[in-house]
Amino acid sequence: MYFLLITGIYSLAYKCNYSEIEGPVWSSVLYKEESLPEVKWIEIHEYCRAKGDTSVYDDAGQGKCEYSRNICKWSGYSCVMNEMRENDILEECQSLLRDNTLVDGLDRGRNYQDDYEDDYIAKC
Repeated sequence: MYFLLITGIYSLAYKCNYSEIEGPVWSSVLYKEESLPEVKWIEIHEYCRAKGDTSVYDDAGQGKCEYSRNICKWSGYSCVMNEMRENDILEECQSLLRDNTLVDGLDRGRNYQDDYEDDYIAKC
């Protein structure tokens, strides 16, 4: 008997544009992967763009874009930032930052994470 183990990376992004929070709150989302005790600031336009780009994710497209808790929206052929999306609750954002380690980098699961992440961090 054979078993196939399928793993996925479960994560959520939070919109935390509050003056009470230090960080790039106006241009980024706070990204939390369920299995790791860390959070990352990811530039919001890159976060949304990548969700629609099959060169970044094998499962990119409308479904992945719409899984963004309404931070992104599908716009015909691409995933873009939803400018109408309200902030998440301040206390939730503060709790994520307090209870996790803040690290640099991009989200996991990208097709070419290592090279792209090095370039991304160098630009920041």
